Amino acid sequence: MKLKHIFSIAFIVAYNVTWSQVGILTENPQGSFHIDGAKDNNPSASPTLIQQSNDFVVTQNGKVGVGNLIPVTKLDSRSNPGNIVPGEGAIGVGETAATAANAGAGAIRYNPVNNNLEYSNGEVWNKIDGRPPRALVYGHFAGGFGNSLVRDNGAQLGGGSGTLPIDPVGIHDASNSVVFIYNTPGYPNQIKKAYYVVPRSGNYFVSFCYLAHNDVTWVINQEFSGRIAINDVDQIIGFWKARQSGTNQPAGNCTQGVISASAGDRISFRYYLDIDPDRGVVLGSAGFNNFRILEL
Repeated sequence: MKLKHIFSIAFIVAYNVTWSQVGILTENPQGSFHIDGAKDNNPSASPTLIQQSNDFVVTQNGKVGVGNLIPVTKLDSRSNPGNIVPGEGAIGVGETAATAANAGAGAIRYNPVNNNLEYSNGEVWNKIDGRPPRALVYGHFAGGFGNSLVRDNGAQLGGGSGTLPIDPVGIHDASNSVVFIYNTPGYPNQIKKAYYVVPRSGNYFVSFCYLAHNDVTWVINQEFSGRIAINDVDQIIGFWKARQSGTNQPAGNCTQGVISASAGDRISFRYYLDIDPDRGVVLGSAGFNNFRILEL
């Protein structure tokens, strides 16, 4: 028996020297060292993706593939290309008592206390946050006539209700989630409507402010309100009311709150102005007419 083991080792060494490749359970090795786990590879053709899913290979440049005969990284368990059997490319990462300094920068471990993966920067273990960057959008509302805003029907902001369009100039929208609708009839260069499309389900802090110049003679209890809507349905309302009649007063408000939204929902900014529909209201500078949306 001992002689048989010696002969087997000698045979493998001789095979390696002669062919520069070692194949175990395969007559057609695809790397410097290749194990066909299920012994299902074709002896005269390259293994199919299904066949190589149970293989192990070490390439001539020292890269290791598990279920992948063309590893790209030092250790590559991804099926090539894509996952033939979803989940078969998973790698188990265990615990370690080593300090971050001893493990060295770049080490990864599983922390059973916090139930998360951590990486070492050479000094401390840091939690790997699986969440994508939080969405953040801020900007101003679009102006139409001087400093006045334009509502969704292309007319000057006047009595009644409407949607405040977002100005595409100067907007910060890292997730590119704001949709603009142009070409209002009669106003080809005007934005008809704009709304924010929620990228992920969750909670969002939404706020916007508006302020009108004091060129309107208000009647007591007339209302100028701002409304945060989801899919055109008002969710949060903040309003200003005239305290007395016959005076010109600056009117405005900051409306804000936390709303729960689903991916694909549309967040828009609406208003209601309790004055004659034929009358217009000129709002202040862009600094007083702005909005912000933050994913929590």
